[in-house]
Amino acid sequence: MSFINRIFGALKKKKVPEQFEEKSTPQQMITFFDKNGAKIHVTKEEYKANVLPGIFERSWSDAQELYNSIIMAFDDELPQECLEPAKHLYKIDENHERGATILGIALLKNERYQEAQQHLEKYISAYGKSGVILTNLAKAYSYQGHKIRAKEVLWESVELYPNLDNAVQWIASIALDSGGEEGYLSALEEISKIEGSWYADLWLARHDLEKDNKSDALIRYIKILKLAPENNDALFMISGDLGKHGFVSDVMNIVYPIYNIKNHGIGPAMNLLQACAETKNVEKGLILLSKLKELKRPDIIEHIHYYENVFVNNA
Repeated sequence: MSFINRIFGALKKKKVPEQFEEKSTPQQMITFFDKNGAKIHVTKEEYKANVLPGIFERSWSDAQELYNSIIMAFDDELPQECLEPAKHLYKIDENHERGATILGIALLKNERYQEAQQHLEKYISAYGKSGVILTNLAKAYSYQGHKIRAKEVLWESVELYPNLDNAVQWIASIALDSGGEEGYLSALEEISKIEGSWYADLWLARHDLEKDNKSDALIRYIKILKLAPENNDALFMISGDLGKHGFVSDVMNIVYPIYNIKNHGIGPAMNLLQACAETKNVEKGLILLSKLKELKRPDIIEHIHYYENVFVNNA
């Protein structure tokens, strides 16, 4: 099997900075895992020239696969290579909001801000407003220096959909810059009061824990898990923050019972495995490990082996 074909059959993990001994400057690397969990490294330039075009070609006629490929390339900071695939996705995607959003992001990442603004405004005229479309429209305004208009549109997006992570964090960041911690918390509290809102409470709960106010944090977590029990980001952040502050028994009591690997993915599972290890709950840990093994994910083989050893030693 050729090196490039081996990459096509591998699971991409992430880019990592690496230093070749024969080079005087570091090259950015893209890392993959093959089916046996072995790492494959390729330079970003080789990936861009020899790998990414094939990925786009194979996913060209499948909107979902093309979307996934573009997101992957965004993560690898290759915006120029994403522009034409994003235009094509916009044409073929029956999920009009997704296709329009990806093209808007591609235009923004390529610094074509006015074009992004016009594209997103055209979508709104045709299909109406949505939180994600408005958030990216706010970015287009902001990049062109229209800060007041950007903030107005950003708040409109949050009022329409208060759980969009980018929008909530952007508003919180603006409030922090202008009003310090008090302004930051006030903005999050305002968002938290919007009907159906829960994302802002994740950050408010984190602040509660940092201030040794566990009781208020738990109240917020109960609200979050009632409104968004299937959200993997919520479970990941809740389990991570509780564990970081030493409340591993609470992780087991409020997160483990509702965790579902199909809905929540592997992120929360890593926190739950650590909680199982710290509470010496070998049985629950092994049950979770067996579910992770069924995924046959090469990128988590090392984690599985580590926790297997931990639970065997605690048995």
